[in-house]
Amino acid sequence: MAFDEMPRVDRRGARSRCRGETGAGRMTMVGTVEQLPEADAQSLGALRYREPHHADLPHLVSFSGGRSSAALAFMAAEEGLLRPERRDAVLFANTSAEHPGTYEFAAECKERLEAEFGLPCFWFEFCTVEDAWRGDYWRRASYRLVKPVPVEQDSDGYRSSGELFEELVSLQGMLPNPHSRTCTAKLKLYPSHELIGEWLGATEGPAHAGHHWQPDPSAGGGGVADKA
Repeated sequence: MAFDEMPRVDRRGARSRCRGETGAGRMTMVGTVEQLPEADAQSLGALRYREPHHADLPHLVSFSGGRSSAALAFMAAEEGLLRPERRDAVLFANTSAEHPGTYEFAAECKERLEAEFGLPCFWFEFCTVEDAWRGDYWRRASYRLVKPVPVEQDSDGYRSSGELFEELVSLQGMLPNPHSRTCTAKLKLYPSHELIGEWLGATEGPAHAGHHWQPDPSAGGGGVADKA
């Protein structure tokens, strides 16, 4: 389904919350969309913040690949609620188990968000890396940035045949169950927090996991994320 075919979503009174860990400490942003008159139901309206300085902090939108979160991201971008100069970004966490049409739609959204609004749309996925301390080696959870193309076409592309679930089960030695719902926590939340920490903290990141931070003189002290 093309983006132009998506129905408009009424977001009046909706709440948005974004939390992340940065190198400087914990960051919390809470914004509430103001109630709108019935005639303006197709607009998100202005954001009200718990603290005035929250308006200057980076805003992040979690994009699931579905039409509702896509509508929210595009409406926020069109109304100026998302701004690239504030280092706002859109995040898509791949689980390797999405419908093929979801990947096509998410790729189109990424292309349009970056081309039309200058907003970075990061595709990323859970992975494990080998780590060591005092001669002991083990695997630990991490993430990797991926391109919006299948891994069969590009080694830096996304996986889509359940590989991430298999890797998670191999790492933790158990299946997700009602008492330990690890899929969402490990496949989406954990890699999201890791990426947000690097993006907002502008850190060098875990070089051994393939993430690096290269200084960008034109960014006035900022940088650009790159892979080894």
